[in-house]
Amino acid sequence: MKKKEVLIVTNNPLVKEKIGDSYNIDFIDGGIQDVMEKLRDMIHKGSKLLTHPLSGSVKPGQTPYKSVMIHVVEGNVDADSLLMIEDAIDNCKKFVKRVDEFREGTDEDKRFIDFTLISSGIESFEALK
Repeated sequence: MKKKEVLIVTNNPLVKEKIGDSYNIDFIDGGIQDVMEKLRDMIHKGSKLLTHPLSGSVKPGQTPYKSVMIHVVEGNVDADSLLMIEDAIDNCKKFVKRVDEFREGTDEDKRFIDFTLISSGIESFEALK
């Protein structure tokens, strides 16, 4: 798998800043739901998830940030990826929370947690190559 075929879809500015030189980033100016819908659209075109859209024990209602690694290809729909993203979207709807409802002063922590989770996914991906 070539690096150009790997994309990180994120709404986390820290991920964009720290990983953007090493990986292609699709930065979403929106919430977790927007990230999930972008991933779903890509999966419908044949792309496959490389990291779980609900990685870690952080629920969608506990953070405004999400980063997911995806293999960008065109072709048949990957059933496993589609089921995972649809389940993630359903979970997001259960935990709907506006970004401004998160406690002030925790934004930096939430960005760092998401960054740590995607960094771990990247390490696992690199080890499998």
